[in-house]
Order: sequence, then C-alpha cells, then structure tokens
Amino acid sequence: MGTGRWAHLPFAALVRPGPGARRWLAQQHELVLAPTLRAWRETAAGPVAAQACAFGFDGLAKRDASLQSHFMRDTLPRLDRAEAEARMVAKKLRGVACLGMQATEQALRAAAPTASVLHVAGHALVDDEDSSRTALVLAPGHGDDGLLTLGEILELKLNAPLVVLSGCHTARGERFSGEGVGAIARCLLAAGAANVLATLAPVDDNKTQRFFEHFTEALAQGQAPATALARAQRAMLAQKSSAHPALWAGFVLHSVEGQRQR
Repeated sequence: MGTGRWAHLPFAALVRPGPGARRWLAQQHELVLAPTLRAWRETAAGPVAAQACAFGFDGLAKRDASLQSHFMRDTLPRLDRAEAEARMVAKKLRGVACLGMQATEQALRAAAPTASVLHVAGHALVDDEDSSRTALVLAPGHGDDGLLTLGEILELKLNAPLVVLSGCHTARGERFSGEGVGAIARCLLAAGAANVLATLAPVDDNKTQRFFEHFTEALAQGQAPATALARAQRAMLAQKSSAHPALWAGFVLHSVEGQRQR
C-alpha cells in the first residue's frame, strides 16, 4: 500500500546493496499495490467477459470552456502514439479498438461492463491537490465533453479483470493518511476493476508503446497482470536503449484481488 510520500515512489526502481546483475527490485519480484488493506480482498467471478477493448485518442479536438475554466488548460499537445498503441493492443488481444473521435465517454461506458481488458491510451489531467481537476481525456461527442472525471469514473459499471491507463501521472492524485491515493486508479477499483495499471510519471511516446508491446504479449499468453508487468519491465531493462528506470519503473499495478493475485 502506498500512502503519504510513499505513494509517489516507484518501488520497481529500488535497488539492493552490493554487486549483482539482478539489482533492481523489479528483477527480483512481481510488485502489486493495494489501495488499502481493507480493500485487498478475494474478488468473486462475474459474468464472462466479452473481449478486450482499447481506446486511443490523441487529445486534439474542439473543446468547450470547461477545459480552461475547470482544468486550467487551453490546449493539449498531440500524442502521436495513442491510436497506434490502442490498435496494437486490440490486435494482440484479439479485441476491438476505439480510435480518434470514436473514443468517446459513451463508447467507454458501453464497453466497461463486459471488457476483459480495458486499455485507455491518451492524455490524463491529474491534480495532486484537487481531485475535481482530475480527468481522463476522451473524444467529445454525444453530449459529453470528453473529460471523464472521477465522479463519472465511479459511475462506470466495470467488471474488467484489468484496466490499463496509458497516460501521464495516472497513478497520482490527492493523498489521504492511511488510505493511499484517491485518484483515477482508486476510482476504477471502486467501480469494479480488479487490477489497474497506471503511471507515476510522464510517459515517453516511443518507449511506452514498446513497453506495452511486451506487457500485452504476456497478457495474450495468459499471464496474470503482475507477471505481465514484471516481464515488460525486465524486457525493457534487457535493452540498453530502454534500460533507464524512467522508461519502465513508473508503471505500477494497483489491485484488490487479494489471494488470487500472484
């Protein structure tokens, strides 16, 4: 469980003293965070999930005044990898991809109850002090502004074993003493997700897609989320061009699966 300043620590990048090739904690263990000890539970099996669903939105769209008035942003930079990453995930998991202007709040709400894996690649607006200024950025449409707030996330009817948030700082948010971080990942767990993979830091467009290629390949082979995360981190470490901890240690897995999580 991460609480206080511990909530922002990438445990995977901790090292043990002394020589040895396997010095990183991620090379020795599969790491899982529980939001609180009370929340770590044995989850009951729900309805059979339909398929994986991946959302990719580059962040460029006409927006109403709420982006400036509520989130203090005028524009969002283009994400070159979001749609390509979502397409890759859907292909590897034999699922469906919602890309560009199809990646709406309405589409996500429709996919939430039956998705086996829900992967969201795009911008996240995260405020460590004020959770009302935190949201996932999706495409506007169907009467929605495309800013999926924490309150709206809590209303999702999730049954997904895994939700992936491939955006900057998606594991961050307001900190509560003894209760960890009340952010996007925590709200997804409360909405019914068993595991949420999120990020503590900014993500690199090119290297992030490579990370998720490794992660998704492991999932496609039937690996549990914690095992898939460890495999992806170790695969990044194995290549000199992606070995720096900034490129893999910020991905953290939040879980409420208790004894089922290996």
